[in-house]
Amino acid sequence: QYMELGGQNLGSKTNWLKEVTHTGISQMHNVSFANSSAGGFSYNVSVNYRDSKSILTDASSYTQLNTRINLSQRFWDSRLILSSSLAITSRSENQGYQQSLVNALYYNPTVPVYDSTGKFYETKVQDRYNPVAINKQNVRDRKLSQQVANFRAELRPFKHLTLSGTYTLQKSTDMIGEYSGRNSYFGGLLVNGWARKANADVSYSQFDAAITYTNAFKKLKYVITAGNSYNYDNIQTQVTANSDFITDGFSYNNLAAGQGINKNGVVPVEGNVAQPQNFVGSTQKESISRAYFARANLNYDESYFLSGTFRREGSSRFGPNNRWGNFWALSGGFDAARIFKLPLDQLKVRAGYGVTGTLPNVYYGYISTLGLTSGGYANGRFISGISPATGYNPDLKWEEKGEMNFGLDFGFFKRLTGSFDYFIRNTKDLLNTVDVPSPPNSVTQLLLNVGQLRTKGVEFQLSYVAKKSRIFSWTIDGNFSTAKTTLVKFNSKSEQTILRGGYLAGAVALGGVNPIWTIKGQEIGTIYAQPFVRYDPNGDPIVLSKDKQEMVFSSGTFQDNAIPVANSLPKVFAGLGNTFAYKNFDLSIFLRGAFGYSLVNEARAAFENISGIARSNVMVTKGEFNKSITVPHFSTRYVENASFVKIDNVTLGYNISIKNQKVIRGIRLYVTGQNLLTFTKYKGADPEARYFDPPNNTEGRRGDSFSGNGLFPGVDRYITFLPTRIYTVGVNVSL
Repeated sequence: QYMELGGQNLGSKTNWLKEVTHTGISQMHNVSFANSSAGGFSYNVSVNYRDSKSILTDASSYTQLNTRINLSQRFWDSRLILSSSLAITSRSENQGYQQSLVNALYYNPTVPVYDSTGKFYETKVQDRYNPVAINKQNVRDRKLSQQVANFRAELRPFKHLTLSGTYTLQKSTDMIGEYSGRNSYFGGLLVNGWARKANADVSYSQFDAAITYTNAFKKLKYVITAGNSYNYDNIQTQVTANSDFITDGFSYNNLAAGQGINKNGVVPVEGNVAQPQNFVGSTQKESISRAYFARANLNYDESYFLSGTFRREGSSRFGPNNRWGNFWALSGGFDAARIFKLPLDQLKVRAGYGVTGTLPNVYYGYISTLGLTSGGYANGRFISGISPATGYNPDLKWEEKGEMNFGLDFGFFKRLTGSFDYFIRNTKDLLNTVDVPSPPNSVTQLLLNVGQLRTKGVEFQLSYVAKKSRIFSWTIDGNFSTAKTTLVKFNSKSEQTILRGGYLAGAVALGGVNPIWTIKGQEIGTIYAQPFVRYDPNGDPIVLSKDKQEMVFSSGTFQDNAIPVANSLPKVFAGLGNTFAYKNFDLSIFLRGAFGYSLVNEARAAFENISGIARSNVMVTKGEFNKSITVPHFSTRYVENASFVKIDNVTLGYNISIKNQKVIRGIRLYVTGQNLLTFTKYKGADPEARYFDPPNNTEGRRGDSFSGNGLFPGVDRYITFLPTRIYTVGVNVSL
């Protein structure tokens, strides 16, 4: 079929996806033990080791060792308690490049893995690389070492008064090393090998001190606490990249052996791996915050409950005018079952309102900073320039979330328990980086308090003991939630009337369009597109204009004609779990689903057309393949319903109780399956919602969907890692 469409035949039949994937086998071992003495000393030690292999051959694997020890000593009849803990993590990763997976999807299937000389066969087509060679000839490793120490002292000088102090120190060293071989078309060929090494040293410390008074007056119990908190974090980074090596043997461990910097100068701007550059850089940033807090909890006869908190916090991440914020919460409730002596286990009514603050993820967003640029070549050498790196915004302030909650907790006849919550969350002074005009601004993007969001939702949980006997039990657990987030307004100082994101590059939309729009009064995640009608004889899509007239798609008129067609955030989440136990056997089954949302399928838009058949393979989507598609254009054709139901987890276990044994008390054998089956109409790799549109990573492609811009959710980037089905066999031994 590939050759029938005009693809080049190079004589092989290569299943590239099979070549770069395998069944990953992982293992995890955990040992823990604890003890205590009559003298008040106790300890707990745990060690965990993991060796994880992903489905991607030669990439995305790691080993990790976690060690933790907790110590505690009680003095003076437990009036003084000293405790400490130390946690150490050591992790070694072979990250590799997910681009091997992407290239496996569209690389010419008639190309052999190796040529007649035993070298990797490369078609020498721009941006198309032998998928196997990518992770064989290129290395990207990560080594992380982290230590977290905690010390706590708690003194009770009087019966009802407690003084406490806690100090936490966290230090980590994170190294990422990359090397692209001298024969690698993916990165090092043009520069005779390229290496990069980056180190980050992170230090975080926090000190908390508090005084707590606990007492009771008749049926009224109360706890009052006041204190302060101080934390400091410091991040230092160093990064160096060089090229032109005499051997691949050094990898990224001898950057001085490269001649690239000596020949070409230092370019302090990182390029993507296909066009690597030489550079040297270092950074340091620090942040300080201080807080004062107070809280009170009241409990009358285990029937009426009231609590309140207040926190005043200041952070160096804001300018002097807006450094401090006030955050508070008040909540209360009563148990009607106890008050009115109802024949129920619980019927607790509660309500609350609270305000919390959010820090920006950048440290110096309120001041203008300078940075180096590539500059130019003069007098026989490269000279770097200096230009603004971040813009000036002295009015940057805390993002605040105010949430009102009404809830009900209930329990009936020792069998049925549940909870119901209705909440309204207002987010004001939302922090987000947006495009701004330059000039008058010195930069094209600025961190601003852009506007206000409102989220309304309902959450419901239910648990029912359907059967309980000496040898058999069955419990059903369910949950349901729905929420809707709307942009209430833009702040006047943000000068925004509409935000557009989720950019689809030229290869997808002829010049690029933004399908996710954020507009006042509309839901976050609204997808804008032109309705697809058909393809004309030239392979161009016919779409509808805003006034419902047929037209040939044009990215130049997309913004004027696109209409809201779907939303990318699920309207409903639901889960259902069943747990069975029969004698020594137990079985749990958990199903999960999300409903009422759509995704932009970037992979289909990029790879379904045959115009690039000479460069790459064509994606054939069941029921959608059309050989008349010559150029991809974004329309509702690539906006798909992503609702799904998933068999998320199934665990079968068997418990062995060992009596009259001083060493081993019990053994548990179990087998678990995760992500077993997914039922969906979505045609992409994974129907899970994309809550962020991630920034470009070092491969020049989008990364995962767990970081980035939350105002533009809903684009399923074609770099998405394929979901995996995981089977686990385990043994737990209790001593």
